[in-house]
Amino acid sequence: MDNFTSMFTFINLIIGVFTIYSAITGRGPVYKNDYPESIKADTNRLLRIVCWIVGPLFIAMAALDYFGYNMISLYLMVPVTITIIVYLVIFFKKYYKIAKGK
Repeated sequence: MDNFTSMFTFINLIIGVFTIYSAITGRGPVYKNDYPESIKADTNRLLRIVCWIVGPLFIAMAALDYFGYNMISLYLMVPVTITIIVYLVIFFKKYYKIAKGK
C-alpha cells in the first residue's frame, strides 16, 4: 500500500467513524446550524439519516482500500454521492425558503 492509498484509507475511516458517531449521538458540527426552530428538528433528523447511510459506506471504503480492493471501494462513492444529492434535493424543496427567510 503506497502513501496515497494509506492516507486515503485513513481519511475514509475517520469520516466514517465521525459520521456514525454523529448519527448515534445526534451531536457534532454537522448539526451546528442556525435554522429556525420550526425546521431544526426535521433537518437534524434528515441529517441523522444521511449520517447512518454515509458512515458505514465510508468505513467499507476504508476496509476495501486496506485489503487492496481500491477500485471496488471507489464504486461505493456512487451511493455516497446519490445520498448527498437526495439530501440536498429534499432540503431545498422542503426547507430552503424557510431556512433562508429566518
